[in-house]
Order: sequence, then structure tokens, then C-alpha cells
Amino acid sequence: MPLGDLIQTYGLIVLTESEVDPHLRKKSYGYGLTKMVAFWHSPFEHFLHIEADAVCWGDVSKTLPWMDFDFIN
Repeated sequence: MPLGDLIQTYGLIVLTESEVDPHLRKKSYGYGLTKMVAFWHSPFEHFLHIEADAVCWGDVSKTLPWMDFDFIN
């Protein structure tokens, strides 16, 4: 599925490398680091980062104790 279709279907926000602050981009790209850029650029007060090999069914965000943690891994 083309990226445009995913954006339209799911209302995705896509952050391209060119949109990342140059200082952050210089230090934050490579194995295990690139995904951390989302923490700094998130337009939301709370968000859930799920590893690529995780599978979730249903709305897991309703049961998370958001107010108890800054980071839930």
C-alpha cells in the first residue's frame, strides 16, 4: 500500500528525516536510535511507542496507567 493511502486511511503523521532538527538528526540516526526521534517530535502529551516485533490487538491505550509513568516500555 502506498504511503499516501496509509496516511489517508489511518490519519498517520509522517516525520521525514528532513523535518528533524539538524542537531538531533546528526546524533540520533542509526541502529537503535532512529526510533527515539519520535519521542522528541511527538505532537501529543502522551503516546505509546511499540517495538516493530510487537503485536497488539484492540485499544491497549485505555488500560495504560499514563499518569504513573513518563515512559512505559
